[in-house]
Amino acid sequence: MRQDVLVELVLHDRDVLTWLTAADAVRWAGEAVDAHHRGEPVAPARVMRTSVRAGSAVEGAHIVILATSSPAPVIDAAWLAPGSYVTTLGPRQQERAESGLDLPDAASLLVTDSLDQIGAYHPPNVLAGTPHRQRLVSLGAVRAGEVPPPGADQISLFFSVGLAGTEAFLLNRLAAHIDAKRR
Repeated sequence: MRQDVLVELVLHDRDVLTWLTAADAVRWAGEAVDAHHRGEPVAPARVMRTSVRAGSAVEGAHIVILATSSPAPVIDAAWLAPGSYVTTLGPRQQERAESGLDLPDAASLLVTDSLDQIGAYHPPNVLAGTPHRQRLVSLGAVRAGEVPPPGADQISLFFSVGLAGTEAFLLNRLAAHIDAKRR
């Protein structure tokens, strides 16, 4: 299932702003039509409000999902709102990563679903050989309460290695946390 559909299904009535290159927009539209014809869920049109530049989609957002195939950073950590949650789904290898080291610099909590997989990257993960690698903790440790949660204004960064369900689980927990704070 595409990440935009997953986000919509988990967050229900929240607006999601996306940034797409022109080629991605054309490809997404074709995929959406194909999915509709197969009877699969397609995100409502309001989700596909697109931004002219990546910064416009990120600035002020509480949840940022990087799901690109870009070999170079697509966002700047300075664009992130205090207290935001960021997940990376695309390339995270040295010399080929959709995010730069400014993201872990800005984040107070660095999490992954598999420390072993992060360590086995070839070429190495972007955090290899940096002080950030020592700060990276497992999702299991977070879930078990072994790692203190970030403060309300601190940024969390999740390095997904694609283990089934972790993105949906984290998004669901985050949505519940945001709802609880609003009450």
